Amino acid sequence: GIDSLCDTRTISAGEKFAGADVLGMPYRAVLGDTTGDKVEWLKRGDVSPRFLTPAECVSELSHAV
Repeated sequence: GIDSLCDTRTISAGEKFAGADVLGMPYRAVLGDTTGDKVEWLKRGDVSPRFLTPAECVSELSHAV
């Protein structure tokens, strides 16, 4: 019951983040070589991201719904 959007465009991360902001995405999850086994998690309106496990991300979303 959770919708997601995966941005696979070949543009910079900053452009992708700006696009997510324009679309009003409530959460941003970033996966990549620099995050290791964690997910860079940012809730809209927060200043700094947190680094969560995938299970913690699911928990965050289940409490938000």
